[in-house]
Amino acid sequence: GGWLPPARRGQRESGLVTAWDFYATYIAGVAGGDPTDKSAAAAGLPSIDSVNQLDLILGRNSTPPRTSFLVGDTSAETANGDGKTLVGGMILDLQADGLWKLLLGAPDKFYRISQDVTTGPSWPNSSSHLIPTAHSRTCGRDPERGCLFELNSDPIETTSLAVVNKTLFKAILQTIDQAQASVFSPVRGPKDAAACRAAEARGGWWGPWLDTSI
Repeated sequence: GGWLPPARRGQRESGLVTAWDFYATYIAGVAGGDPTDKSAAAAGLPSIDSVNQLDLILGRNSTPPRTSFLVGDTSAETANGDGKTLVGGMILDLQADGLWKLLLGAPDKFYRISQDVTTGPSWPNSSSHLIPTAHSRTCGRDPERGCLFELNSDPIETTSLAVVNKTLFKAILQTIDQAQASVFSPVRGPKDAAACRAAEARGGWWGPWLDTSI
């Protein structure tokens, strides 16, 4: 973009970056501020999972500051349904030793994950009749039923390597279990039809609806 120094334009860096990392990147890296959510901390809520990526973007440091992130899931059977917040996996960047992803299905769903399917580059489209939720896969807690993928060599996650990498599988699984112990899973209240009415009024976009006159 135009903000980048001319010497950095067109350059490439390799590293694990999430969309929410740009929160800390802009506030701490660009503006020199503090991205800490002090109000949340005072309420006993978890700290933000946002990493300042500015040094990587500007080429000051070729070592990516982020090495992993957790994959969220829910015990709910349907999308946007009520359920407990779960850690459903983890992506781990081991640099020269690979970029790894472990998926873990919810026990309430017999460790089944949905949307185990590959779409085209532009999807959905008028010619597609694919229903992603109709395609599931078992991702259990033992290597024989586990889902461990090396993303550099297998970006569409076709072949699990859990059986031949049992030590790594168990290590990532242990990290997931530790993270699950501190997951923020509040009671979000009953479903509210006003949320749907607000989305319809916006042309189909989700957004705030409480204390809003529709």
